[in-house]
Amino acid sequence: MIGILAELIISGLLLWYIDKKTLSVLGFKPTRNRIMNWTTGFLLAALVCLIYHVMNKTFSDNSWILNKHMTLQTIFTSVWWTLRSVIFEELIFRGALLYLAIEKLGIKIACYLSAICFGVYHLFSYNAFGNPFQMVIIFFYDRNIWIDACICICKNKITLSSFWTSPGMEYL
Repeated sequence: MIGILAELIISGLLLWYIDKKTLSVLGFKPTRNRIMNWTTGFLLAALVCLIYHVMNKTFSDNSWILNKHMTLQTIFTSVWWTLRSVIFEELIFRGALLYLAIEKLGIKIACYLSAICFGVYHLFSYNAFGNPFQMVIIFFYDRNIWIDACICICKNKITLSSFWTSPGMEYL
C-alpha cells in the first residue's frame, strides 16, 4: 500500500512539474460512465476466464478438487493482493508516465513504450533478468501479452479517459 501511495505522490509531482496538471487527468473520479465501463470490462474478462477454464476442464479431461485448506481470510487476502498489484502496475505503466508520453511523443509511440516497459518489468518479476536464455523464452512466449494486450489497454484507456477501465479487464 505504501508503494501505491508513493506512486500517487510521484505521479502528482511529475504531472504538476512537467505539464502543470493534477492527478485528475488520469480519470480517477468515478462517474456513471466509468463505472459502467469498469463493470463491462470486468464481466467480459470474467466470461473469457470462465470459458477458458471450462474448456480446459472439458477438452483436456482435467478434474477440479476443492482445496480443504482454503478459508475466507485466504480468499480475501488473495483478492486484496491481486487488486493491489493490478493498481500498482496500472499506475506505473498506464498512469502519469503514459499521459506525459502521449503529450510529448504521441499516442502510438507512447503505447509501444508502455508495452515495452511492461515487458521488461515482467522479466524482473519472473526473476529472469540476467538469464538470457530464459529472457528470450519469456519474451517470445509472452510477447503477445506484452505488446498486443498492453497496446489495447493503452488505447482503451486513452479512448475512455478512465483509470478504472483497465484494472477491470486486467484484474482477472
